[in-house]
Amino acid sequence: MVTQTVKQASVTFDYSANDYLQLSLWYLPLVVFVSLWGFLWGFFLYAVFTNMATKYIKSTFNLEMMSSADEIFFLEDERNAANIIAFHKYEKWADVEAFKTQILRRARYFRRLKSTVKKFLGKYMFYELNDD
Repeated sequence: MVTQTVKQASVTFDYSANDYLQLSLWYLPLVVFVSLWGFLWGFFLYAVFTNMATKYIKSTFNLEMMSSADEIFFLEDERNAANIIAFHKYEKWADVEAFKTQILRRARYFRRLKSTVKKFLGKYMFYELNDD
C-alpha cells in the first residue's frame, strides 16, 4: 500500500475580530432570508438586498464592489499572489503626442484605472478618485 504525504503551507490570515464581524454582515442576511422565506425566495431576496446595499454604498461612500474575479487577487492569503501578464498591441503612430492624448482620454472613462482599493465592511472595494 502506497501512502502520499501532502505538506500544507503555513497560511497566515491577517483578519481581526472586527473583520469577521463586518464580513458576517454580508452573509447573515442570506441565512435569515433563506430560513424565513425558503431556498428560492431567500436567495432572490438576498440578491435584491445585496444589489440595493451596493447601490447605497456607491452613492454614499463612492465605493464600488469588486467582482469575484477581482476579489480573489486581494484576499489576505499568501497563496493568492499571482502574476497577471498582459500586453497591448497598437498600430504604429507617426505622432506620439496624439497617441498619448488618445490613450489618456480613453483611460479617463475606465473607472478602474482611476481608482484605488479600500477595505470597507470586511471587503475590498474600488474608491474612485477625482479626475485631477
